[in-house]
Amino acid sequence: MAVPWSSSSLPEVDYVAACGSMPTANQKQICGNYEAMSKEDLTENWQEIPIAIQARCEASAKRQGFALYYTSLDLCIANAVRGSAANVAPPTQPESNQEVEGKPVGPIYPESELEDNKTGFVKTSCRMVRGEHGLWRARECRVLSSAGGQDFINSAAEADARSTWSDDQIAGKIDSNGRMERTHSFSVNQE
Repeated sequence: MAVPWSSSSLPEVDYVAACGSMPTANQKQICGNYEAMSKEDLTENWQEIPIAIQARCEASAKRQGFALYYTSLDLCIANAVRGSAANVAPPTQPESNQEVEGKPVGPIYPESELEDNKTGFVKTSCRMVRGEHGLWRARECRVLSSAGGQDFINSAAEADARSTWSDDQIAGKIDSNGRMERTHSFSVNQE
């Protein structure tokens, strides 16, 4: 299966066929769900990702294999962008009167844990700050408790860093210290 190298368009991978190699029907479904979500996220943002990061992460995802290719690509890019952009360019202004919505992001199920049917959870606490356009963002996150290993912790941290919340998505969940707790669950039985 050939994967084109960085270009103006997102590489096309037949993730349905690749996820078909997973050992159980449940793992095939989870793999396909994560791939579809990751591909959608990448498609929306591909043009804004620096070409050097595209190339490095495409090579890394290709080495990982084609089951969970988009998931690996998405995670690599998110880590690279977060690490290089100390970092992030200011958000673009919405079009006139366009409503800006929050986008809470779930964690990506790490491929090695999925293949091993490994389950776990990560409970985090983050300082919440209101950014431009009134959306809440998580900062200074720390792990309160976890089970399952470092890959789950890394995935939960990435989900916290990429999420935004509108007031109606977060109301009543920020404590008096300005922190919000969030639990990320990893289970092969999740839909």
